[in-house]
Amino acid sequence: MHFISITIVVAVSIAAILSALTKPGGCLRFPFLCGALYLIWVAPQLYAVSVDNNVPDGGVFWLNVTVVLCLAATLIGWSVGLKQPVAPKSPSYRTRTGTVSDEKRLLSAAFVLSGFMLLLHLLIAVQPIEDRELTQWSGPLTIIVFFLILSSMSLFLSLLLAFKLRTLGSYLVAGVNIFLCGTSAFVAVRRGVIADFAIATVGALWFGLHKRVAVVFLVAGVLVFGAVTYAIVPLRIAAKEVAERTGDTSGLLSIDVWQQVDFGAEIANALEKPPDFANAVHLIDFANRYEFTWGRQSWDAFVFQWVPAQILGAGFKNDLMFKQGVDYSRIEQEYGYSTTGGTTATGFGFAYQEFGPFGFIYFLAIGVIMGRLWTRGSSGDVWAQALYVSFAGGSLLSVTHHAMWLLVQIPLFLLGIAVFRRIAKV
Repeated sequence: MHFISITIVVAVSIAAILSALTKPGGCLRFPFLCGALYLIWVAPQLYAVSVDNNVPDGGVFWLNVTVVLCLAATLIGWSVGLKQPVAPKSPSYRTRTGTVSDEKRLLSAAFVLSGFMLLLHLLIAVQPIEDRELTQWSGPLTIIVFFLILSSMSLFLSLLLAFKLRTLGSYLVAGVNIFLCGTSAFVAVRRGVIADFAIATVGALWFGLHKRVAVVFLVAGVLVFGAVTYAIVPLRIAAKEVAERTGDTSGLLSIDVWQQVDFGAEIANALEKPPDFANAVHLIDFANRYEFTWGRQSWDAFVFQWVPAQILGAGFKNDLMFKQGVDYSRIEQEYGYSTTGGTTATGFGFAYQEFGPFGFIYFLAIGVIMGRLWTRGSSGDVWAQALYVSFAGGSLLSVTHHAMWLLVQIPLFLLGIAVFRRIAKV
């Protein structure tokens, strides 16, 4: 069963990648992004945990089933989303047929959004250093980081307009966003932001200039990002060590940082004992033996994201939550299994604990949303394009972290679109 399911994941992922590359948009299409993630990150670790004799067999079986179902649901959802018709009188801004005045008005919205992003980064910089160095931020920092989710949208819009307008103003706005996002991605070494940076750039090239990334650069980029994903912890440690020793704070832009990491060993270690998938196996087996959470974790995720404890009080926020998430203390008692700090139970573990095998509904919904946005974006709706590019990174984190990662962020992006659409009046 394990061999069959892993073979299916690999075959379907390769097929999704190749199919996407033959269609308009190529690597920007969600099946490519999804297929690349399953092929490089999911399949190898699924195999590693499947041959591990120290994890419960029942959990391994249902993890394999869940991975196959979630991948299939994602691609089916995408197909359903593509078939949704676009309203013929939709008041969309059309990137290929819009007038210069439309583009200039859109630049005003990009300018305001970029200024807001710059303000957020400055607010982080003035926070006490002891607060910024905490692994779990609290207080004002949580609010600032909450709005920084819009960074990918700001980068995409600024690059799109720079490619189209080619004016000093558009270049300046794009430069600010490249600096801000680039610092978070490559200096702070945040892999989620690295993915957002890449997707926003590729999205602006396609929707703005109708140009695709050359295959040789695409393959190199995917392989490098895969290596960074597996070696993210030692890369961060190396970046910090180089900064303390030489004063060079360029992070991944420093050759010294790359030279200090043995990528082959890190990838081998990660695949020998994949902690995230081991977490998922134990969580799935635990859910089968005791109880499912039936959507309560999803509710808690929305409350955690959208009910501000700084304003309404921590007590009020806690009273709204079920707090029936991952109980690793009970798992440790039952299985003698201890989790590693900083790891996740993956989106598969989260989805299964919520609804068992039917947890694939999260990924079906994400696929429909992405397909729908792609259809509207391909028709020229710049706001759908911005949403698609902004959602792409979160949709991948819904696989690697927890299935609600993207869904809880959607209201903020919709609010941002409403505000900036009103500013631009397009």
